[in-house]
Amino acid sequence: MATSSQLFDGASEDKLINPPKDFQEKLCAMEYETQFFGFSPLAYYDFLKKYTSNQIKTELGKQGASISKQADDAETVKCNAATERLIQKTDERVEQAFKTIESKFLNVFAIPSNVLLPEDEIQKNQYTEEDRKQIDAEIEALEKKYKGCLCLESRFEAELEECTALDNIEKELMKVEDIILNKLNGKLSSKLKSWQSLRDDLNEYDSLRELFKKVVGLES
Repeated sequence: MATSSQLFDGASEDKLINPPKDFQEKLCAMEYETQFFGFSPLAYYDFLKKYTSNQIKTELGKQGASISKQADDAETVKCNAATERLIQKTDERVEQAFKTIESKFLNVFAIPSNVLLPEDEIQKNQYTEEDRKQIDAEIEALEKKYKGCLCLESRFEAELEECTALDNIEKELMKVEDIILNKLNGKLSSKLKSWQSLRDDLNEYDSLRELFKKVVGLES
């Protein structure tokens, strides 16, 4: 019989969602014990541990308060501190003591595998071996479908990550493209300015040449 600490300690989220067979069997045993006795042995054990701890704390607190009433202020502070330390130490010992007896206590309430509830006795012969095999086959088919869904989900997640990576690459390429276009536009703008300046110089040269021709014509 699993103890309360052994049953859930170290159980990951995945194990709680999709518990292994032995974990399911332990839970079923706990449910069957609750149904058989009318109470949960594990919950009763936890109640006894908490009740014992609370009772000891209460009594020690009363004794500490009684002693403090007869002391002065300085002694009262020391008495309260000593009472707190004693309560803490006693609580640790109670915890340790109950851990020692936990498995033995729960084993007392463990139901043998051949013991059935009256309502289960009625159902004992209602199912044939063929029914059991059919149910097992259906469970196996459902497990395969479930595993297939998990594989498909993993593939979708991988494809989504790949699409996200490609999208990031595309964004980076667009940034590079913008930088290149900006540089090309700057160079083209500079070239156009140079060509405009050269054309202005040529137009000015043509104007001066025409003016020179007119001046020469007038002198002749």
